[in-house]
Amino acid sequence: AYCESYIASDQGIDIEHFRPKNAVSDQDFNPIQVDVDGEVKDHPGYYWLCYDYTNLLPACVLCNQKRKLGDKIIGKYTRFPVVGNYAIHPGEEDNEEPLLLNPVFNDPTEHLELQETGIFKPLSPKGEMCIKIFGLNDREPLVEGRRRTFKEAKTKFEAYVVACCHNPQKASELHGELMDVKRGRMPYSAGGRLAFKEENRPDISGICELIDE
Repeated sequence: AYCESYIASDQGIDIEHFRPKNAVSDQDFNPIQVDVDGEVKDHPGYYWLCYDYTNLLPACVLCNQKRKLGDKIIGKYTRFPVVGNYAIHPGEEDNEEPLLLNPVFNDPTEHLELQETGIFKPLSPKGEMCIKIFGLNDREPLVEGRRRTFKEAKTKFEAYVVACCHNPQKASELHGELMDVKRGRMPYSAGGRLAFKEENRPDISGICELIDE
């Protein structure tokens, strides 16, 4: 849900609680302190959302668990930074403003802009926080995967146009593959969608005419 990777067969999958169920910390793993009936305590977690399907996401262990990567610590773990006050009672979460993106309810393209290099540029504080917490620009396999998908999508788009001229069956197959990328059904689809932008489309002017000649 966070890094667009396939869950590897030897890696396993975590059922991630978007709002942590047992404890809550800030972006630097400092426990969040809240006022509970006049007494300052550690945030108890969003226990009332533990089994709420709208709070559950599939995540790889690198996104969900706390890991050291070089001189940085990545992974969500109990981290859940928000703007303003934290919810401590059921229903109060409706008024929270998380600094992390839930891709089910938020459009990542409004907060993250992908470059051809495979690196994300933050467009908002939420985008910047996701880059930091999930290590989106620090995990080289992710960067390379987005970069590779961008290049492959450009090549496939050009092949699709050529096939439209002379091989309708192949064109149909390629169209299906491109639509899977556009709809986010493939890993690193952000890279593929970047290739579909007008300024990144390959120069296909005259391709069919040249083939005819």
